[in-house]
Amino acid sequence: MRRLALFAALALLVPTVAEAQVPRIQFGGGLTAPSGDLDTGLDAGYHLRASIGLSFPVLPFAVRADGEVHQLSETFTSDNYRILSGTVNGTFNLIALGMLGT
Repeated sequence: MRRLALFAALALLVPTVAEAQVPRIQFGGGLTAPSGDLDTGLDAGYHLRASIGLSFPVLPFAVRADGEVHQLSETFTSDNYRILSGTVNGTFNLIALGMLGT
């Protein structure tokens, strides 16, 4: 009887753990518009963004990494400027915390 209970518990746990291993991938982009002092010397450009996140259904925590590239060109020359940025974020799901108490 113990083996059957252990097998049933593992059978319920394995799909949850397997689901946690699938990362969430996101892409985006848009207009980058300079302002202030940069507005007089740079034209509007574009930016591209990519994100990858990993969450764990049993825990209210998740991790996400973002990367962006911006490109702007000078108004009076043909020079281009690229700005690269990246972040790593930890997130906490408050709704999942409420579900743990029930």
